[in-house]
Amino acid sequence: MNRTMKIPQEQSLNQELSKKLKREVISLESIEVLAGEVFKFSLLDGNFEDLPSLFIGTEGDIAIDDHLSTSGQARLFLEEKNVSHTVKIMSTDGFLRFYNEWETADGDRLSLWHPSGMIVEQIGSHSTKYECNANDPKLNFNSLVFTLEKYN
Repeated sequence: MNRTMKIPQEQSLNQELSKKLKREVISLESIEVLAGEVFKFSLLDGNFEDLPSLFIGTEGDIAIDDHLSTSGQARLFLEEKNVSHTVKIMSTDGFLRFYNEWETADGDRLSLWHPSGMIVEQIGSHSTKYECNANDPKLNFNSLVFTLEKYN
């Protein structure tokens, strides 16, 4: 398979934001998965002016809303509240990774730099809430708010 980039297997912490806010802020999430597992990403809120999205990847194949990505990587555009997307792990190295992105006025997609990060809250045995900050220097963590729920 042709891969465009090797994705880390471990969760990445945004050290600078974590220190500043005195709580854990992650840049990249990495969760253990098995082939055949299905997840639901549900958008709760967001700042849609920045065209937020999630980069999702595994070293294998994934299907998002029944669209197969044989590169194992995809962008999930979350543009409307109360909309869910299903992600099925077809084959994997054992990890699903994702991080938030946003689009600049020039049309560039940015991610993984200083003000970017996610605050994580476990809200049930199979559900996790993520509050994302994109390029907001006020660190409101409302650029993208979504839940990730494991189906099986």
